[in-house]
Amino acid sequence: MKKLLSLFGALGIAASGSSYVVSCGNNDAVGEENDGIGGSEVVTKENIDEMVDLYLRVEKKEIPDLELAALKEQTEHFGKDWRPDTDEKKNELYKFKRSQDNLQKAVILKINNNVLEFKICSFENGVDKIMEKNPELGEVGKEKLITTKEKLVEILKYIINAYNEGKSISEKNLEYINKVIKKYS
Repeated sequence: MKKLLSLFGALGIAASGSSYVVSCGNNDAVGEENDGIGGSEVVTKENIDEMVDLYLRVEKKEIPDLELAALKEQTEHFGKDWRPDTDEKKNELYKFKRSQDNLQKAVILKINNNVLEFKICSFENGVDKIMEKNPELGEVGKEKLITTKEKLVEILKYIINAYNEGKSISEKNLEYINKVIKKYS
């Protein structure tokens, strides 16, 4: 059954019309607890190539596009030469980032794409499929792929810390990310 994939349905973020085959009752599927926490993808033998394509597109195009759009919005809002050089200006910037749609979508896309990477890598030959479609990763990149739940949780916590240094994750998204961490811990 073909459907448009709502990549990160929990927050209504569209996946640019990617379609895939839904697995119904397949015991060889990874990610069957489809509660929308950490994305709604189920990786199967039938759709692994499509899931790898989706993962790579989001990683290489959709996340950077959202981050660039967020930076552009920030520059337009504050001006090119504006600097957060006082506590008041820093607080203004933090408040702006937490309410900025493109940045918040980028955060959630990053989290859910990391979960998808884990699901793909947990599948038989999943790492090889990613390497086959993305050979520029090389051996160093292959080592960094998320192949265990422990590594996934570690990466998710790192993302929270990195974004929280800039105080740029909304409360809603922070709550969602903590649910993902709890699910995979």
